[in-house]
Amino acid sequence: MRSRARSAIALAVAAGAGGILSSCDVGPSHTLNPKSVQSQIAKQLSSRYPVSGVLVVCPGKIPDQVGFKFSCTVSFNGGTVRLDGEVTSSKGSYNIRPEEAIISTAQAATTLESDISAQVHATTKVDCGPVSVKVVPVGGQFSCQATITGQGTRRVTVTVEDLDGHFRYSVAPPSSSS
Repeated sequence: MRSRARSAIALAVAAGAGGILSSCDVGPSHTLNPKSVQSQIAKQLSSRYPVSGVLVVCPGKIPDQVGFKFSCTVSFNGGTVRLDGEVTSSKGSYNIRPEEAIISTAQAATTLESDISAQVHATTKVDCGPVSVKVVPVGGQFSCQATITGQGTRRVTVTVEDLDGHFRYSVAPPSSSS
């Protein structure tokens, strides 16, 4: 079966292209409030993904200097991703971009079900495992199982193409035992 390029939900918000554009309080020492930055990142991730227990750790001092770069670490559902940030204004605005794609497995499964069903003209159910969100490097892969009515179960290999969560996939041919 041929490969197809598709997109799943990835960390794409107001700044587009996989980044978070946000702002927070600037303290009297001309630094961004780290608790505010961490809270905003956690809220944005929680609102976009089926994740719980989001823990964000950013540096204690982030100067409000335009162009200042910083990194935060986010942990959720057993996964960890590093976010690279850059201050975009002296009024507390910043842009954050993940180093790896954050993929909603439910959205990926829905996209795959639709595509594969259309290709094989049969109802397809896709399971990408019990984890609700996968953190995958660009070029990295993860596997799902597609159960196709009348054709059995096939392995689907998903390859992440960019930080926005675009992916291509290939469906293995039916095994002789299917």
